Amino acid sequence: ASFTPRPNVDDTTVSQTLLVMAENPACEVTEEQATPLPYPPVGLIPCMATCYGKPAGPANINGIRNVYCDGTNRALISAARVDLNCTANDYAELSELTDDSCGYLSAAHVAQLSAFARDVVLQAGQTTPEVKSVSYGAIDALRTGTNWHNTTGIFPENNDWCFTTSCAPTEVSVWPDVYQSCGNDECVRWTGLPSRTNASENTYTWVEFPMVDCFDPVRQ
Repeated sequence: ASFTPRPNVDDTTVSQTLLVMAENPACEVTEEQATPLPYPPVGLIPCMATCYGKPAGPANINGIRNVYCDGTNRALISAARVDLNCTANDYAELSELTDDSCGYLSAAHVAQLSAFARDVVLQAGQTTPEVKSVSYGAIDALRTGTNWHNTTGIFPENNDWCFTTSCAPTEVSVWPDVYQSCGNDECVRWTGLPSRTNASENTYTWVEFPMVDCFDPVRQ
């Protein structure tokens, strides 16, 4: 490539470097890759705001005391141990949870925990595989105080988990009443005492944090 200086400019005092970028299909950004990730960007997550790297047990997370972390980067936001006589009458808001609890964290605490989370994980029974959200709709609903009917396809359907809705849900509002498979009694109802089917099973709801390194703002 050549360079022609502007008029009245001495070419002995002007230099220019030209970079010629060759086209490379491997560098093209797909539509999926271009989709922005939820706030905060990866790499800007304070360590105190997630369960990342923390052992199983209680921890102070994002200003909330004694949040139960599972040791695999998740925080517990509801637990219903029906095998320990947890019933719909007993299931209530609690300030702290363990995996033996019968209750759920407040909507305010769930929103605070969800601020740096990415996924929601549902568990039911001892042998049924868990189900994890496949879009940001589930975690966004917890952050913003809505429910899981505002976005379709947020959880995958399979032989173990059915999210079919045949009528307008009447039991949903905000956390913890976030999903009702209206007209399908054998499908998921995450309202009142949560259930995967009509069967009596232990259930848990977790928020899962990104598996990325965090930073300690005190040491920066």
